[in-house]
Amino acid sequence: MYSRIQIAAFALILSLNISAAWAAPAALVEDASPDLSDPGAMDYLEPGRVIELKPGQWLVIGYMASCVQEEIRGGRVVIGTERSTADETKLKRSKVPCQGSAQLSQAQAGKSAAMVFRKSPAKGAASNLPEAALTLTSLSPLLRPEAAGPIRLTRLDAAEAPRDLPAGRAADLQKLGIQLAAGGLYRAEAGQQAVVFRIDPAAKADSLPPLSRLVRF
Repeated sequence: MYSRIQIAAFALILSLNISAAWAAPAALVEDASPDLSDPGAMDYLEPGRVIELKPGQWLVIGYMASCVQEEIRGGRVVIGTERSTADETKLKRSKVPCQGSAQLSQAQAGKSAAMVFRKSPAKGAASNLPEAALTLTSLSPLLRPEAAGPIRLTRLDAAEAPRDLPAGRAADLQKLGIQLAAGGLYRAEAGQQAVVFRIDPAAKADSLPPLSRLVRF
């Protein structure tokens, strides 16, 4: 039989695991009114968070699992796992194309970037390239690392100089006026975090919403 200490330790571990899962971010603040700093643009939102918006304040939220985008103006907002609870008269909800549940978590992305390799598709290529964790249909991704800081973007399938992007919460290549190569394979790094992604060969310079261009790592 298990001792009381073992049972208590098991219960504590289970509680911590549940808390960690519950605390995982569910949504991204895509945009916010200028007078709203907490949360602000590019902040992650966890399920259960309550946000009080004053009259005139607004938020645009993208839910990463459900690909639901919400525009909320004023009032009380409770963040869920796939959508918010708010006064329906102040909420505009729509579905947008995005990676949804296929978007990797921070740990999975780091593992994919560091450990999975495959043969280069180029003719006669002998070198190995990392496997892409996801493929984007936009030429200008939104790169959002777990922690704010400088981001280095490196092309892996062609000889190009790495790009050091401005430090901050995220790097929106669309706002920076940067377009990547269709079919290109890239690695984004920020501190100890990294992810490898590919641009779809048929990708075009479309103005897609942030959730459709999001690369989490």
